[in-house]
Amino acid sequence: MSGFTSSDGGEVAAGLNPGGIAQALKVDNSGNLMVTSSGGAGSVVNVADPNTPANKLTIDASGRITLAPNQSINIAQIAGTVPSASNTLPTANYIGGVAVSTNNPYPSADQIRLWIQNGQGFSCTTGKLTASGAITAGFSVFNPNASGKLIIIIAIEVMIGNTNFSSLNFVSGADPAFGTSMMAANRRNGSGTASIASLSYANSNQASPPGNTNNTICGASNTAIQGLQNGDVIFLNANTGMAFLPNLSAANSWCVSCQWVEI
Repeated sequence: MSGFTSSDGGEVAAGLNPGGIAQALKVDNSGNLMVTSSGGAGSVVNVADPNTPANKLTIDASGRITLAPNQSINIAQIAGTVPSASNTLPTANYIGGVAVSTNNPYPSADQIRLWIQNGQGFSCTTGKLTASGAITAGFSVFNPNASGKLIIIIAIEVMIGNTNFSSLNFVSGADPAFGTSMMAANRRNGSGTASIASLSYANSNQASPPGNTNNTICGASNTAIQGLQNGDVIFLNANTGMAFLPNLSAANSWCVSCQWVEI
């Protein structure tokens, strides 16, 4: 409320306290709003809950806002510690403890489309294959050790002629190098940029599948399925890869296709 006059004749702002008595707001010599101290370490800023006046915004002796249940924080800190690679704010600003950058990007749908537009998106496929009997086939995308690139797999599409329980394995240190190589197609038609990925498949039984199982993908007979759910991606650093192992319970047709970007 206004309409009050100070000792020098100027108008001052004031507020009514719970007793209905007007009290002027006070500032220090620098113009900072002054609040009532609660005594001891720190002070209470009188921004009170109107229903429970005892609930007030408090600041501790270090100038940190104190939140219930009596834990002080500094907005410039995370859990009381200065932000760092090992103490990161869990938002899209950091991925894997490293700040988002051109070398450590956030793979949003728009960003993926921009990479594809820039000639950095690729795809490959086995085409339709037919196994002569029950097998665990193989399909692999591997990032060579000296590639200098990061591969982000954004889609794996599968169809098998029987109800199946196929494995998605992560591999590192050695290329699975299944029997038949595949060619990568640039998703920007006409681009001269070639993929650095090593691509292969095998239409024969893999008695000792490579890598460690990351996921089991289940699908109905002759039904197209997605190996990655919406929004899911796989990051392949240098000298790592993924192997998809289609499960065929009898002589049936199958195919696997994959899409990725390289940055």
